[in-house]
Amino acid sequence: MKILNKGIEFDFLDIENMAKYEEALEKYMKKLEEIKEFKGKDSEGFKMLCETVYNFFDELIGEGIAVQILGEKRNFGKCAKAMQEIIQEKLKSEKEVDDILGKYSLGALNESANS
Repeated sequence: MKILNKGIEFDFLDIENMAKYEEALEKYMKKLEEIKEFKGKDSEGFKMLCETVYNFFDELIGEGIAVQILGEKRNFGKCAKAMQEIIQEKLKSEKEVDDILGKYSLGALNESANS
C-alpha cells in the first residue's frame, strides 16, 4: 500500500496485523479523546495530534516508519492525510474480506452444490 506516496509493507488481512491495528487504533482514539479536552494554544494541540499519528504508525508498522512516511518535521496536513489514507486502505481490506466471505457464505455454497 502507499501512504503519502511512500510504499509501505503492511497486510491488513494478516491476523497479527489485524490485532496490531486494533490495538494501535484503540490507543489513537483514546489519545484523541484526551486531546479534545486540551485548553492550550492551537499549535500545541496540533503538535499533540501529530505526535499521536506518529505513535500510531510506529506502533502499527514499526519504530521509525512514521518519520519515513511523514518526515522529521511535524506537519498537521500530512498527519491528517496519512490517517485518511491508512483508514481508506483498511476499508479496502474490509471490502475484500466481505467479498471473500460472500463467496463462501452458506447460501453461496448451497447454490454451488445445487448447480
